[in-house]
This record gives sequence, structure tokens and C-alpha cells, in this order.
Amino acid sequence: MPEPQEVKLLPGEGLKITWRDGHVGVYPLVPLRQACPCALCRDLRQRQVPIPDTPVHLVDIHPVGRYALTFQWSDGHRTGIYTFQQLRNLCPCAQCRSSQPSA
Repeated sequence: MPEPQEVKLLPGEGLKITWRDGHVGVYPLVPLRQACPCALCRDLRQRQVPIPDTPVHLVDIHPVGRYALTFQWSDGHRTGIYTFQQLRNLCPCAQCRSSQPSA
């Protein structure tokens, strides 16, 4: 299972995660917020109700055990638990995007 070595907020850029295997991903905040895995957001996506793409920022980041992170967003949302595996799968870098099957 992927595991972060460092999680750091880069103002104006997004969330930077340095993984234990040396890979570095910088995650823009709006797509990260839109990928929220909580039940409410999953339901909205399933019903094709758009999750707002308005600018958001992270208010706080908390570890969840040894397998995930949860974020408190400036829009008040804070229930999504992003597993390390999900975060690694969401990595937007060219290397990761090219290795994932297209939708």
C-alpha cells in the first residue's frame, strides 16, 4: 500500500504529497475536493449532480489511522476519508496519468 512520507500544502498550487517510494504528486485542490469519497459526494456524482468547482482551500488535514487522510475544506465539508491508495490513484502527474487506463 502506498504511504506518504510528507504531506504539505503549497499555497496557490495545491497539496504536495511525497510518497515513501520517492514519487511526488501535487494535487490541485478543486479536483481533489470534487473527488471526495464520502457517501454524500459519491451520491451526488452518481446522480450526475455537479460538485461545485468554486475555489476552495484546505483549512486542516488530519490522519485517519495509518491508511488515510481527511481534509477540512473552506466550504465546510470535512467528511471524506481519502485512503492513501485513492490519493495515489488521483495523482495528476504525467507519469501516473499515462499509466492509468482511460475512462
